Amino acid sequence: MRRYGVLLAGSGWIDGSDPLQALAFLTVAWANGDSAFTVASDDPQHDTINALTGDPLPPRSMRAEAARLTGGDCRRLEDTSAVDLDGLFVPGGLGTVKSLCAAAVEGNEAPVHPAVATLINGLFAAGKPLAAADEGVVLLASALRHQQLTLAGHSRTLLEQSISQLGHRCPEHPVDAPLVDDQAAVVTMAIATDAHPAQVHDAVRNMYLKMAALSTD
Repeated sequence: MRRYGVLLAGSGWIDGSDPLQALAFLTVAWANGDSAFTVASDDPQHDTINALTGDPLPPRSMRAEAARLTGGDCRRLEDTSAVDLDGLFVPGGLGTVKSLCAAAVEGNEAPVHPAVATLINGLFAAGKPLAAADEGVVLLASALRHQQLTLAGHSRTLLEQSISQLGHRCPEHPVDAPLVDDQAAVVTMAIATDAHPAQVHDAVRNMYLKMAALSTD
């Protein structure tokens, strides 16, 4: 049984991680005989926003918000290392590029959260698969900015521009289709912005299957 982590910046597309993508990956991994668990930092979100009104809310930690998805169970990022995982999935969501790296706030040269950078680079060095969707691709691109990877993107939040400015290749590629780098164990995908939950599930399932094929037992 392989162990996959799902890196979260909270719960909610506006200020955290995309919950549909996160839950789809957890469901698909367990359904296929693997284990998967969420990982988040105790650090505060860059902002916390009422999804109904857009109004700001009092600060909350990324981990406390992420734990809402799994009934209170979320592993602490700072206690998680590459040896604990067989791979990592980073969902989209604006919190990913505000709280785990500040690309959406400070631009593409903004630093990546230190514990995130350590985990992603440790997995990459070990040849363990990394997967990401939407804004999660920008986080991978930031953490691995010297690797010159081939990554998927589309016009949402200028993903293609961000990926290219960070030194990676971003070829034309259909949405909802996973793209595997030709040299590294990295799988990325842009999911259609108007996808309904079943479509998100199917897209993430296809990404998981590509990721699992790159895993070593």
